[in-house]
Amino acid sequence: MIWELFRPLLRWLFWNRRRPLLILAALLIGTVILGRLAGCGAGSAGHAPAPAAPASVPAAGATWSSPSTVVPAAQPSAAAPATSASAGPPPAAALQTARAFLQAWVSRAAGRDTAIRATATSQLAAQVTGPGAAMAPATELDGPLTVTGQAAGTVSVSVPTNAGAALLTVRLDGSRWLAAQVMLAATGD
Repeated sequence: MIWELFRPLLRWLFWNRRRPLLILAALLIGTVILGRLAGCGAGSAGHAPAPAAPASVPAAGATWSSPSTVVPAAQPSAAAPATSASAGPPPAAALQTARAFLQAWVSRAAGRDTAIRATATSQLAAQVTGPGAAMAPATELDGPLTVTGQAAGTVSVSVPTNAGAALLTVRLDGSRWLAAQVMLAATGD
């Protein structure tokens, strides 16, 4: 008798070979979504801080005097090491490294690999240089750097290119800022 109640449901479920897999996938996705929603109210311990609001980056040779203005800067001294700050404007050395790396990354000039190695971590340099590495699809920067996030010893920037927005993270490595990660933002394809 119970079998007769489930027979129409089983017949519908197994009418098509893909249907059980689709239902299983839907249940799995639903469980993940519910788990994430339930985890949101539990608190934010262990979560990264929200990125700061984007700010325009000054042109080379300029520094921040306040978040809304840019003033010309004196040439940075080689003796003063770069320091990181988790609040306030990003360090000028981090932004200079970001711009230098991105210009080398989109370059097709002969010294491209050397310029990348000078401004990137060894891991990132190995990924984007050499004969086996794919050249960046971008060939030129189309706008100014925009700071998209900042934490102690890390600055994230975005810059428009002719192949989409490039996202770059620079990190403080000892007393030097080095590019640590680069990618093109998803274009919706």
